[in-house]
Amino acid sequence: MADGTKYNGASSIELAAAMSQPGGAQGFLALLRAFVNRIEAPAHREGTLRGIVAPELPAADFRKALDAAEAAERSCGGA
Repeated sequence: MADGTKYNGASSIELAAAMSQPGGAQGFLALLRAFVNRIEAPAHREGTLRGIVAPELPAADFRKALDAAEAAERSCGGA
């Protein structure tokens, strides 16, 4: 979080706490992805995330953007 607070995205309660403060979250899209990963079966995760984040994007364009975001997150030591 921008104020230095750290939450564990693997904990349901901490994930909910972080998501309740979207304005203060660094990497809010990563939080959304963690949330979707908790509630959706693997086959439906990408479609659900696309529906939340960018429903107007064609699936192939969203896949490219998601791949780029995940690569950037990995390079920062995330996920």
